[in-house]
Parts: sequence; structure tokens; C-alpha cells
Amino acid sequence: NATNNTNLYLTYSRGYRIGGTNTSLDSRFESYDPETSDNFELGAKGRLFDNRLEFALSAFYIQRNDIQLQVAEPGSNGFNFVTLNSGDGQNLGLEMDLNFILSKGLRLSYNLGLLNAEYTTLELLDAEGNPISLEDKKAIISPPSTSNLMLDYTKVIRLGSNDLVFNGNIQWTRQSEIFFDFSNTVSQEAYSLFNTRVGADYKGIGLYFWVQNISDEQYIQWSAPVAPISTLGAPRTYGVTMSYEFN
Repeated sequence: NATNNTNLYLTYSRGYRIGGTNTSLDSRFESYDPETSDNFELGAKGRLFDNRLEFALSAFYIQRNDIQLQVAEPGSNGFNFVTLNSGDGQNLGLEMDLNFILSKGLRLSYNLGLLNAEYTTLELLDAEGNPISLEDKKAIISPPSTSNLMLDYTKVIRLGSNDLVFNGNIQWTRQSEIFFDFSNTVSQEAYSLFNTRVGADYKGIGLYFWVQNISDEQYIQWSAPVAPISTLGAPRTYGVTMSYEFN
């Protein structure tokens, strides 16, 4: 404990992913070795301003060895995938979570993630089976920054022996550019989404109205690295959710 309201921690762990075998007639791809990682994390958690602010801060470093990657088998035209030990990598990042009580029932929360994830060595094979060196490329689906900001309001009204609970929130999320292929040629640029939800609970019955992707942002959620196939994120979506809690 650094103070009565703040805790500091330091952790180390070692990760291990077992090896295995592939379904392939090519002897080069019959099996693959285990993948290991060394994980270090330093952080702090606590409360400030008469417990109105909760915070969590952390910094981490991960060293990955003999990374297992699933890739299209050369000569299969993308119809067969094999797992290979393709190289080494490292992740260096920072994370911050803040929750601040602005007033009774009104809360502001913010989350920030910063990440530098790259392959320090990476060797793959082209369609003919020739080696391709892709060292120092950014790791796939690893955005350098993510953010989430939410304003949430709750109001409780006593009605006889039961509570009527109103709740509403609005949320903003942002994701920086990500890559979907190991060559870092297929990507989705940075984008932001806005969501909102409002409703109430009474006697175990909940009724909420919500809107996702208010600004109708168009973005790629996933893309196949070996074929021109992409999945788009959901467009602006409206909905109503009703629930009942059995006692």
C-alpha cells in the first residue's frame, strides 16, 4: 500500500501455448512448437477526492517467443490453413481507467489504452512457398490507441415499497488505425462511435430504448488477410429491450 487509498503492484507471469500438428501433406507443416511469453506489469489503483474518483493505471511489457500464426498453406489457394511458428514479438502498453462521481447519480468514466505491438522477427511464406521477411511490422488487430468516454445518470424514486430506477447514458468510443494482414497493407483507419441508452426498471421489469452508432459511421470490423473479403461494422441501429427479473 502506497497510502491508505492507493495500492501499487508489480507482477510477472509466463505464458505457454502448447504446440500441435497440422492437417497437411507437406512435411514442412506437419507440426509446430509451443509459444511462450514473459509478461511484466506495474500498476496503481486507488481513490482520490473523498473517494469521488476511482483510478487504475498500469504499464506492461510482453515478450512473445515462437509466435504461432495461422496462415494459408502455400499452394492451397486459401482452402487450407496451417499454424506456423513465425517469429517473435513484443507488446508495450499503458492503460488508464477513471471513474468520477460528478454529483448524486451522475458519473463520468474514461478508459484509455495505448499499445505498441510489433513483430520483432516475422517470416512467412508466399503462395509458392518462398520465405518472406516481415520483421518490424505492426501486429494485426492491435490498435495503438483505444478510448471510451461515458456519461451515466441514475435516479431512484421511491414508490410505496418499490423503487423506480431511471437510467440513461451516452458513450463515445474511438479506435485508431488497425491492420488486418501481416504485411500491413490492409487496414481500417481511425474511427469513432456514439451510443446511447435510456430507460427504467420497476418491480423487476426493465424497459430501455437504445441507439448504436448514432452517427452511422462506416468501418471495417474484420478483413480476411488472404482474400478480398471484409465484414463491415453495424450501421446506425435502434432498438428496445425489455427484461424481467425473477425473484
